[in-house]
Amino acid sequence: MNDQFEFFLKNKFTDTRMGAYFGVVILSILSLLFLIFGIATSIFPITLVGIVFLTGVYFLARKHKGNLKSSSFWINEIKQNSQNIIWIKPNVTFHTVGYVFTFYKEQDFELLTKDKLKITINCISDKEQEIFLEGIVDCLFEAQFGFTHEVETLYHNDPTNFINSLKAREIYTPIGVFWK
Repeated sequence: MNDQFEFFLKNKFTDTRMGAYFGVVILSILSLLFLIFGIATSIFPITLVGIVFLTGVYFLARKHKGNLKSSSFWINEIKQNSQNIIWIKPNVTFHTVGYVFTFYKEQDFELLTKDKLKITINCISDKEQEIFLEGIVDCLFEAQFGFTHEVETLYHNDPTNFINSLKAREIYTPIGVFWK
C-alpha cells in the first residue's frame, strides 16, 4: 500500500466514522429529549416516540457498525487481513430535481467483509476515484467488484462462502480483472 493511498483511505475512513457518530449522537440526544419530556409531563405518546427513536438508534448503530470502526481498523484489514474484504460494491447517486435536472452525482464504493461489516468510501472527484481504484487493485485484487442483484443475494445468503458461490455460478469478477 503506497503512502498516498493510505493517506486517502485514512481521511475517507475518518470522515465516514465521524458522520456515523454524528448521526448516532444527534438521534440519541433527540431520543433522550423525547423520553425526558414525555416522562416529566406524563404524556405517554411523547415517551413512546422517545422509545421508538432510541430503538431506531440501536438498530441503526448495529446496521452500520462497520462505519463506526476506526480508520486504523480498516487500514489493518486491508494490509493484514485483505482476504476478509470480499466485495467492492460501486454506487452512483444522482441528485435530481423532479426526476429531470441532475444537479450532481456522487460516486462511492462500499467495502464489504465476510463478517458482514461494511464501510462506504465517498469519491468526490475523478482524481479520488483514480487513487482509490489504483490503490485497491494492489491490495484487494481478489475481491469481487461490481453489483448485480444476484451477487447481492449471494452475499446476504452466505458471506463466508461468497467468493466460492460466485465461482460456482461463474460470475466471479475480481477487481484485478478490470485494472492492472
